Amino acid sequence: MELFATHVHTVELKDTETLFDDIIAHVKNERDTNPNENRHMYSLNGEDSYHSRDNLVNLDYEWSKMLRSLVYKISSDFAEYEGTPIPKYEDVDINCWCMVMGRGSFSMSHSHPGAEYSGVFWLQTPENMPGNQGNFVFQDPRMGARYSIHKPEGTAIKPIPSNGIVFWSWMEHFVQPHYCEGERISVSWNINF
Repeated sequence: MELFATHVHTVELKDTETLFDDIIAHVKNERDTNPNENRHMYSLNGEDSYHSRDNLVNLDYEWSKMLRSLVYKISSDFAEYEGTPIPKYEDVDINCWCMVMGRGSFSMSHSHPGAEYSGVFWLQTPENMPGNQGNFVFQDPRMGARYSIHKPEGTAIKPIPSNGIVFWSWMEHFVQPHYCEGERISVSWNINF
């Protein structure tokens, strides 16, 4: 018997280089235009970190429309696996943002209250990032298990460009810092309905 098993949906994206380049260019332009705006939103910490606005799927650019379709499709696949309904494309509210994390940047443990599903995929990671740095970590939702000597932090997922995950928004997670040169860039979203 298994109790309280929780599925995390894994995703491998194909043919996304142009989309990723457009997202990165937009976010870096946004950062250069407003360098102090939203820098430490949602528990993001670090001098070389930037959290974009959460409107990336609602902009009047072709890449933004493509991103919305991609996020909806990935989230729909998760919902179908879980056997949970998801409204039509036009009836879903999606908040989507990009996080640029430089050397030493990290996020504190958090969840996404008020959303149904959340997700992330990675656009770019530092070339030589060690396996124990920059990971996306789910904390075990069982409070007692968090203090286990065998798995005190939870389950770490190595960020690989063009890969991603979709999960229930109540799942607590954080991002470990990396200390090598280069930026770790990801797109995250919440699905609300």
